[in-house]
Amino acid sequence: MLQAFATPHNRTVSVLLLVVCGLLAIAAARLGISDNPPGIILALLSIAALVTALVHHWRRARPFGLLAGGSLAALVVLALLAILFAILSDKLGQGGLLAGVLGALSGGCMLAAMICPSAFMVGVVGGLLMLVRERVRLNTAA
Repeated sequence: MLQAFATPHNRTVSVLLLVVCGLLAIAAARLGISDNPPGIILALLSIAALVTALVHHWRRARPFGLLAGGSLAALVVLALLAILFAILSDKLGQGGLLAGVLGALSGGCMLAAMICPSAFMVGVVGGLLMLVRERVRLNTAA
């Protein structure tokens, strides 16, 4: 992450992407994300801009592939944890500290799982772009 701010060019690109992230998040909040596809799409694009701000300096396809695979695995694990915590919270009833903690954990897992589709998209698109870039470099060098 520190390389995203290491050089003046990387710093400029990172700050611009963070500004875009903030603007998209504000637009998503204004539209609302509860059962509103345009708002949900803006929220996912905001998260994608945040992830891109952190990884735009990568120049190889492999890290992007790892990002895509890791985010897909994390999505599955976080979704299963959110379901498990919600079931346990419902079984314990509405009262009690443990039920409240499990409900909060379920919500936290769902919020974290919202990052995964955007990170997966950034990983796939970035990996494909870097693969094409590497192929073009090999063809021009030969």
